[in-house]
Amino acid sequence: MTLFHYTCSCAAKRISKRGFLRPNPQPALGGMPLVWLTDQDKPNRFGLGLTSNTLKCDRLECRYRCETDIAEPWTNWLAKQPFVSQEALGYLLGTGRQPEHWYVAARPVWAERDY
Repeated sequence: MTLFHYTCSCAAKRISKRGFLRPNPQPALGGMPLVWLTDQDKPNRFGLGLTSNTLKCDRLECRYRCETDIAEPWTNWLAKQPFVSQEALGYLLGTGRQPEHWYVAARPVWAERDY
């Protein structure tokens, strides 16, 4: 399946050098390392949670295309995680978020930058 990963130019340099997206610990999910992806080729900044409210970078500046079969819909992944707190869910699922477009992988995902 074709999915996309959006990031800022400073992170894109590291991703392009490696050639893959590396799972990173998610503080809101108990430190679980995940790669976040989406099926949106034209992203909705707020719906994807890439508002940059706490970061100075533009997290929609660069896009990576990923052909992968290891990512799963976030809602499916979440259903298998008994440790996720209601506080974390409230943070992730603020009004207007679109989790139906979120995908996650717990392993590295090959990625090719396309802008």
